Amino acid sequence: MNRHNPGQPVIPLSPQDSSSLSGVIRLYDIDREAAKANEVIGNRLSERPEAAGKWKYETADSLKEALSGAD
Repeated sequence: MNRHNPGQPVIPLSPQDSSSLSGVIRLYDIDREAAKANEVIGNRLSERPEAAGKWKYETADSLKEALSGAD
């Protein structure tokens, strides 16, 4: 489901635009092992040449840590 603010236009990205997206995604789960497994999966997918964007997945020890510096 595509959710957006009705007052803001949705601007689709071309494959060229999405390949330049990157950043860090911090994962938090009360089941730390589940978050760690998702970190491994996310980093493996991001390493694939056809992946749209290059993201680094990290497991956080707390929700506060996961959201620290988020925008």
